[in-house]
Amino acid sequence: GGLLVALHVFADFGVVSLMRYPTFSYAIYLQYSTAYDRVGAAWLALWLLTLTATLLFFEARVARDAAARTQKRPPPKLRLGRLRPLAQAYLVGLFTLSVGLPLSALLYWARAGFARIERADLLEALARSVFASAPAAVFALALALPLAYLGVRYARGAARTLERAAYLGYAVPPLVLALALVFFTLKAVPWLYQTLFVLVYAYTFHFLAEALSPLRAALSQIPAAVEEAARALGSRTPAVFVRVLLPLLRPGLVSGGILVFLSALKELPLTLLLAPIGYDTLAINVWSYTQEAMFAEAAPYALTLLAGGAVFAGLLLGSEGGRR
Repeated sequence: GGLLVALHVFADFGVVSLMRYPTFSYAIYLQYSTAYDRVGAAWLALWLLTLTATLLFFEARVARDAAARTQKRPPPKLRLGRLRPLAQAYLVGLFTLSVGLPLSALLYWARAGFARIERADLLEALARSVFASAPAAVFALALALPLAYLGVRYARGAARTLERAAYLGYAVPPLVLALALVFFTLKAVPWLYQTLFVLVYAYTFHFLAEALSPLRAALSQIPAAVEEAARALGSRTPAVFVRVLLPLLRPGLVSGGILVFLSALKELPLTLLLAPIGYDTLAINVWSYTQEAMFAEAAPYALTLLAGGAVFAGLLLGSEGGRR
């Protein structure tokens, strides 16, 4: 948990840039976009990558030692008694601060914002966001499926290494990944620079771990004996995969696809540096208008992003509920 929070804080760009707080990510962006200093941006990116790798190294050591000492037990259930109102007040306060307060502010600004923007621009930004996020979700699932199968059924050697490598893309800060792709495309394949293909590619490999984890969890609940029984009844390996495994993996596929889609939908630094010129998504519009203190104009895009996220989060929770 601490590692996830630390990685997100190190990699975050949108919040720190709007708050003008000089973290690594914000400094990297300023060096690249304002000072046009690619060397300085590259050095800062390497420092951020080193810091991230150090965190991952220590977390792996701690997790390995904890796994050796921990035994799996069912979680105990405790009756709250007189503390029940206090626990409910805590949950209500948490919801109010994390969802209620931001939503109230967005609704306040959106009253004037919808009159100041063109509806066609809003729909176009939504379409662009979906058009880049949906292929990334599909490609991430296609890559994660064989990796999950190898990691669960052959959890050793090269298979284990391949599966672990997929998680490294998620650990790399998105701004660092974006800069690396910018440098690579300019030097090696300049005709791919600032194309939608590069953006979808970055989404796919950065969020691959989010598709891999649900698939791995779903596959680990399917005994290998199910596949062996299907083969014993005369089915070949492709038929076993299509007729037996895929239906059982449907909840993991849905969860992984929704997670990648949602993450790509709201991703800012990758989109900001890699999107084609003029390819303004919902996230870019929110950031651009807020940078100029045009909060009313930013609010409709933010609300649309929030509504889309709420719909797909509901689908995700529904799929998990059905699986349980």
